[in-house]
Amino acid sequence: MRRFCKAYLVKEFKKYPGWKINTNNLRKISQMKNGREEKVPRPISDNDILYLHDNWVVTDGIWPDEYIVFQEITSEWKKFCQEVLKFRVPSQSQDNFVSR
Repeated sequence: MRRFCKAYLVKEFKKYPGWKINTNNLRKISQMKNGREEKVPRPISDNDILYLHDNWVVTDGIWPDEYIVFQEITSEWKKFCQEVLKFRVPSQSQDNFVSR
């Protein structure tokens, strides 16, 4: 089975009324606090990229099971992804598929 994801700007996801990002699951960055290096979730803005996967989950990276920031999968979410984001998974027969 082939996996698929597509990159979108955060501001596109924010158009969904039920959008609620889990910032604790963003990729971690190193930051100095009280003279010590700590790993903290990266800051995120409207122009950052997140990934929508073929299982409707949104992640902060291309891997479907890592850094999951949104996973409230409902029929409304799927409809938003299909109609507003124009998300679709290419068929197996589309060997040279390029998503635009």
